[in-house]
Amino acid sequence: MKDAVAWYGAVVATASIIVAILSWRSAGPRVKAGAVVFDNRRGRTLHVMADNVGRADITIRSVKVYIWRPSLTEVELVLEGDELPHRLLAGSSAEWRSSAEPLDAQLGHQFGQADKVMVLVFSAHGIVQTQVQVPELEPPAAIHWMERLVGRMEEFGMRMETRMEEGAKRIERRLFGTDRR
Repeated sequence: MKDAVAWYGAVVATASIIVAILSWRSAGPRVKAGAVVFDNRRGRTLHVMADNVGRADITIRSVKVYIWRPSLTEVELVLEGDELPHRLLAGSSAEWRSSAEPLDAQLGHQFGQADKVMVLVFSAHGIVQTQVQVPELEPPAAIHWMERLVGRMEEFGMRMETRMEEGAKRIERRLFGTDRR
């Protein structure tokens, strides 16, 4: 009888390990991509980001930019940043930058909201596609907005810290009998 229980426990434990491994592997790598064109002091810059939100590592083979017209037209860009192919670990991200001048030249005008420009990130598991965005905020306004956000977060953090101190004092008073409500 004891042998049967031991064998049953071993089989159940082995099966649960196999199920855990299979579910971990099936989650695999999941890449999300984003692309933005910013105006800065050095001119217009295209930023491409790839985030691995999955549980497994993945290799990014290449990043290509296409203009969406009646047919896809590839734009030749020199990307700076993480060297390609790039091993993207689980939960990590990579970024590439390039001047947007070749993009503007191929479009025949400055890239804007109305233009459809696609970035394709090629990996061992397939292709991730994203559309290039042009933020509506100018960089100084965006920086001002970020400063306000950071200020509010600091203010919130200080308020939370004060509330935690008040709560700790209240608990201390109740524990040591100085607060009789």
